[in-house]
Amino acid sequence: TELNAVVPKGASTGPVRIESPDGTSTSTNFFLVVGPSDLVLSNAASVELTTPNREVSFTLPLTNRGPWTVTEVRLEAQRPRAFTNVSVQTDRGSCSVVNGWLSCHLNYLTNQAPATVVVRGTFASEGYATFTPELLALEGDPDDANNRASATVAVVSDRSRTLSISKGPDLPVVRL
Repeated sequence: TELNAVVPKGASTGPVRIESPDGTSTSTNFFLVVGPSDLVLSNAASVELTTPNREVSFTLPLTNRGPWTVTEVRLEAQRPRAFTNVSVQTDRGSCSVVNGWLSCHLNYLTNQAPATVVVRGTFASEGYATFTPELLALEGDPDDANNRASATVAVVSDRSRTLSISKGPDLPVVRL
């Protein structure tokens, strides 16, 4: 049996009460009014320049700017190349990294609700690494331009950062 009902104006959640000639019943499950909302994601790396095998973290604050509650909220990203020993923490839901793919299931976010995900790991080799996660919800987002956020880290060994200046046989000497 399917029941369609009009939710009173201003209601966002509550129990469902059914009255029939045979009696009255109130559900233990609450209804939840949902719809598309503006989800916003930021990304801040703990450093812009690091050496191989030093821990780097990416802090990912996210917010549902509303106007509705959204469900099945998830954060997804490909792990940057050479980013190893990855661990993930969140203050909402759960996260995992499988085959280089980060996936966080954050359940639902009410209007104006924040959450934070922190990704930690080390870079095994030199290079530039960009980490660009994406925030998604079942109901969609009318402005998805702010659902992705990038942070780039340069990974350079101490040896590669050494600057040496020498006078060559045919080079002029520059005096300052």
